[in-house]
Amino acid sequence: MPHNIYHQEQTETLQQQLQLVGTQEVQTSFVNSIDIDTSDLEAVGGSRTLTINANPNSVFNIQLFDNSDPVKFYNFNTNEFTVGFDTTKNLKVLMQGETFQKNIIFPASTSADYNILLYSLPNSSTEIQSTTSGSKNIFTTSLSQIGNTTVTFTPVTHNTSNYKTFPTSTRVAPPITEDSETININFTVENVENDSHGFGLDLDFQPTANFFIFRTTETVNGDVSSGTSVVVDDLTDIVVGMVITKVAGGSSLSGEPFITEIDTVSKTLTISSAQTFADGTTLTIEAKGAAVIQKAIGCDFVVNSISAQEETLTKTVRLDSDGSATIALNGTYGVGKGFAIKGLNVDNSSANLIQSVSASSSAGTITAQVNQSNIPTGTVLTFTSCRKINITASVTITQQPRANRTINLDLDRFIAVGVGS
Repeated sequence: MPHNIYHQEQTETLQQQLQLVGTQEVQTSFVNSIDIDTSDLEAVGGSRTLTINANPNSVFNIQLFDNSDPVKFYNFNTNEFTVGFDTTKNLKVLMQGETFQKNIIFPASTSADYNILLYSLPNSSTEIQSTTSGSKNIFTTSLSQIGNTTVTFTPVTHNTSNYKTFPTSTRVAPPITEDSETININFTVENVENDSHGFGLDLDFQPTANFFIFRTTETVNGDVSSGTSVVVDDLTDIVVGMVITKVAGGSSLSGEPFITEIDTVSKTLTISSAQTFADGTTLTIEAKGAAVIQKAIGCDFVVNSISAQEETLTKTVRLDSDGSATIALNGTYGVGKGFAIKGLNVDNSSANLIQSVSASSSAGTITAQVNQSNIPTGTVLTFTSCRKINITASVTITQQPRANRTINLDLDRFIAVGVGS
């Protein structure tokens, strides 16, 4: 309770209270129960009903205020939270019956905490039985308002140099809503167009729901020598079942150990296999699949369907073939070592995969396994590699995370990147 307000009320005499209830002798009366829905408010705001059950002639005061700086108090006349305090922000109640109700209007806010205070004067005849403070004269409770959060779906890879910027798909919603929503994801992932990494992509497998991951990093606090106990700096979004997939900072990783136990007091992770980590090592930790992701970040979702399709890659022959295994092209981007070639007059009489690529945006050559002598200029060749892969998915989100989070589709589990030689 605000310090100045409580002491202001203390200065009132018992005689002043008696004037409210009559001149007859007043016996002790009780506030028996105080009830208001304290579940989180949505960002749009809303109303909550404060219900108080008490003996007739009970006298008490009600105040509401937020945790902002400066503090805003609830004006019971205007139903608004405003800075400053006056008598309109202290509601004095004299119970005529046994039930009192007051509707409280909470404004729209992206984030707020509200305090509800009910008190009687220490020298009064009213006692509060539903007390939370150990005092017979004070009851407090609180509730929070949480803004909308954003869950973002986007591809991820360790081969960042091989891809153009990834697309995203987002959902913005209150984290406390029970409404589900199905979003349709359409990702086109593209190989970069440069001489160093423009060697194409290869769809090895169709993606599955388990290829969705949540990825975070954590720092090792203290050296670990062939041990299964790892102390980290922070446990935010870390749960049992997550997997350590990468380390940085002078350490190496043996396999992909998963977390089997967490001591939240000492911030110690127990992992499935012994590792050696130097103090300060950065661990990349992943939650793989919807079930573990839900435990980590509170986002509950179901992958209804997911599939991927390569876009056919074609190139045009720039010069007549000369009987060697080298074929000149009008640009090589998207073509890589190990891919097959098809086209008019291409000799595929035996294994004929590309052995190397001399990259260029508008010229360049490829070297096949079989010598080629009958491919004329202008011939269109088709390759089993590609520059673009289209990924579509349908995802139903049933619970939004309580904070903005990103869920990734792990491309490395089903797409291989090409090389030049």
